[in-house]
Amino acid sequence: MGKTSSWCGEGYAGFRQVDTPIEAEAIAVRAKWNHNLTVPRQIDLVQHLLVTLQRGDVEVPVLEKLVAVLGVVLEDGFLASELENVIRFVIMSFDPPEMKPHHQIMREPMGKHVIVRNLLLEMLVDLQVTIKSEEMLEQWHRIVSSKLLTYLLDDAVHPTSMRWIMTLLGVRLASSPTFALKFRTSGGYQGLMRVLTSFYDSPDIYYILFCLIFGKPVYPRLPEVRMLDFHALMPSDGGHVELKFIELLESIIAMAKSTFDRLSMQSIIACQTGNFFQLAAELEENADMTAELQGEALMHKTYAARLMGGDASAPAATTAVLRFMVDLAKMCPAFSAVCRRTEFLECCVDLYFSCVRSGHTVKMARERSKETEEKNLNGYDDASSQNAPSRFPVEQEQSDKTSISAGSFP
Repeated sequence: MGKTSSWCGEGYAGFRQVDTPIEAEAIAVRAKWNHNLTVPRQIDLVQHLLVTLQRGDVEVPVLEKLVAVLGVVLEDGFLASELENVIRFVIMSFDPPEMKPHHQIMREPMGKHVIVRNLLLEMLVDLQVTIKSEEMLEQWHRIVSSKLLTYLLDDAVHPTSMRWIMTLLGVRLASSPTFALKFRTSGGYQGLMRVLTSFYDSPDIYYILFCLIFGKPVYPRLPEVRMLDFHALMPSDGGHVELKFIELLESIIAMAKSTFDRLSMQSIIACQTGNFFQLAAELEENADMTAELQGEALMHKTYAARLMGGDASAPAATTAVLRFMVDLAKMCPAFSAVCRRTEFLECCVDLYFSCVRSGHTVKMARERSKETEEKNLNGYDDASSQNAPSRFPVEQEQSDKTSISAGSFP
């Protein structure tokens, strides 16, 4: 992300002493910033803040404060040059990992660069929702949103960053009918579906998509997503609801299909390699979570179970989302109507066969695992009997006599 400047090398402690009063003033006396920002801009404060953000030795609480100051500076006038510097910094923080054999996508690992990027993305979303002028929104989209979506809407981006990218996209779709129309006509939904199949294990993204469909705000984000939050999206009078961005339903089904496709592949690999340990652990966790969610559904409880992200929890979370969609189709005529679209039904057919394949391969892996376990146990018993210490000669002779004597009785 660029070389560290000599200014940065003068010592982080010195910068912290200078920056802390600026931040305090920014938070406490926001009205005075229009006058006070003249001097900070003369010393190129935005560039100094970005240089410090890329350091690896800065604690996360301090990073949060630096980003807060940066947001206050950007909000004062939304200068194009400052916004471009920040967007360039965010984009350069993403370095896609090399692709594995068989075109398998590798996600970037979590690191300080991801934390900084997410803080900046959250700050940019904060700023975007404050803009009311249509002209300013168009400028913002040209400088900020379009570039972030172009470079970061990628299947190798860390899931925590993709949640913010989807939030940014959701805010943009909901706030600009013009952009929503361009997104539809330019194939945006098809491209989005291809990317989101890699984020099958992110319940937050499922939730963002449903928020957009039901016309609910995607920001501020929930700290964690539960099935209760999904059900809260639907009005009590399900018959009087206008659904929006219904093309997103194909992305939801594609994400669900990706979950079961991956589970099938894992099961096949486990059968081929004989390594069932990881698969068995995941299936056990999924069985426990699914049983819990089913129990809540049957007893009409509050669906308070948190939907966990990650590979191991993906099948259970996806199953819960699909069950939610079934409930929607029963209770919401508008949702039932959009589910009759040809595009959606075709996606559902693909999902059905994916579920069938997944069920078959998981059953096969469990049977193989059981056979392997029994074979190992039998082999252990045979080895134990062969390695058992032989009896002493006296004991063996006494045993033979007892056996003969016992055999003489009628």
